[in-house]
Amino acid sequence: MKTKQLLIIQSGLLAGLLALVAPQLAFAGGLHIHPVFLGGDPPPPSSIHGGGNLEAIFAVAAKKWEHVFRGGPDSWDITIEYKWADLSESGVAYADEKLEEEGGIPVRPTRALVRFRNTETPNGFFDWYADPQPQRNAEYEHYESVIAEVLDTDFKPIGEINVGRVFSTETGPAAGRIDLLTTAMHEIGHALGLDFRYAGRIEQITGNTIEIKSPLPFAGASVFITPGNHIEGFDPMVLMTIQPTPGWRTLISSLDALVIAQLTSFEEPDLSEPPGVPKVKELKTGRLVLGPPAKQLVPDVVQ
Repeated sequence: MKTKQLLIIQSGLLAGLLALVAPQLAFAGGLHIHPVFLGGDPPPPSSIHGGGNLEAIFAVAAKKWEHVFRGGPDSWDITIEYKWADLSESGVAYADEKLEEEGGIPVRPTRALVRFRNTETPNGFFDWYADPQPQRNAEYEHYESVIAEVLDTDFKPIGEINVGRVFSTETGPAAGRIDLLTTAMHEIGHALGLDFRYAGRIEQITGNTIEIKSPLPFAGASVFITPGNHIEGFDPMVLMTIQPTPGWRTLISSLDALVIAQLTSFEEPDLSEPPGVPKVKELKTGRLVLGPPAKQLVPDVVQ
């Protein structure tokens, strides 16, 4: 009887310990984005197409960034509030982001707000495409993964890195419209560090470049950053470009991930091809981090 009671007590203790450890294991290491939808009226039907839902699309966008930063010895939590909003007075065509809090060691963004345009499409711009199945990329017939050479501050080659992961040859309601998933991923990228309010950005981008440092790969590479916190020199392939391309779905490139990792002192970003994309023949474009493209981009071939 005593043995049975002892076993019960030991089982109870083990269950208690597991209950304490499990939450820590679930959140130990890597990036954890906590999206909070604040609502707002969606755009009129004439300005948004596809039938998708902003909440589902934003959740997929957050998971894509979490996948890139899922490793590493430390944990990074950020709450990102987002909503539909009238951006007319701000002069923003599609969406904007504002860092609201930062903290921890190293200091990283911990709270931000993202707003998506909910008014009629302004003249000269494009309607939204809201994908009803944002994890599938079903409206796009071609996928392209592009690599380019990165240079140090003396213009010496460091190596070749992926600078673009793009779905194109769009069909159906995606044709000629701005992909809401791409925009969500782009604005999350700002929330994760490409924001002029963020201490890591203030400290590391004193001019118009950021230098990648060890222990990150491509240490010594220098990347142009615009005053508006966009990556320059690889337009329009990188996700963090200044303007989205209608009809394209642009994923997180290795260069996008590397810049955010440097800004936030995150040592182990995953720069490999993301899950769920076709296998492709990567193409060296001749583009350089410092300077204009050396030649026109030629589409690669899906294998």
